[in-house]
Amino acid sequence: METKKRTPRAPPGETRKKPKPRPIRLLRSLPLEDQIGTLFNHNLDILGRTIFLDSVHVDTDRGESDTDTSMYDLCVKALTLLEQLDPEKSIKIVTTNFGGILYHAFGIYNRIVLSPCPIIIHGYGPIMSAGSVIFQAGNERLLAPDSVMMLHFAEDSIESMRDQSRQSMLNEHNRVDARLMEIYIERIEQAGKTVNKKKLHEQINRTLYLTAGQAVEMGLADGIIKKA
Repeated sequence: METKKRTPRAPPGETRKKPKPRPIRLLRSLPLEDQIGTLFNHNLDILGRTIFLDSVHVDTDRGESDTDTSMYDLCVKALTLLEQLDPEKSIKIVTTNFGGILYHAFGIYNRIVLSPCPIIIHGYGPIMSAGSVIFQAGNERLLAPDSVMMLHFAEDSIESMRDQSRQSMLNEHNRVDARLMEIYIERIEQAGKTVNKKKLHEQINRTLYLTAGQAVEMGLADGIIKKA
């Protein structure tokens, strides 16, 4: 008669050590159905360690979505999963973005910057407004040849607000604008470029459009995506 081996109890006054958690292991291949489902339903290529960060929905009623809570949620969950699978291997983010809510853009920016994995961002089409902020979070920032980057300061209607609310909103706008400048200037300087802060502020205040080549020359991108 076989008896099951029991785990010996720890001596009095001592606690038994918990076993180390097993690392998450990923099969070298996934069923095609799972690959398709993950890619088209969650914008995530697990095996390729690629996140597709773009519009979550496009339809005739709602139009094209932008940087919002859905994009933030998708990005954070996808990064968390890929980091758990391998906390050192690089992750690619493929993005196209007309803009959206700056607060969510800051959230995505912070999450990417804080990732333990090297992040490579590929920008296609519009990399504008809030999208230009997210783009700056990458360790390596590459633009497609015909991408267009656009930078401008926070916008909102404050004409109908009471004086006290209007002043509070103006103060917040100034804080957000200052943070935008900090992000752009920091990445320009990290690229080894010099920056005239006063001139840059004036350009962004008027709305600044840059081709892919101009963005690289300015230090807001690291290079142009080329055919493999």
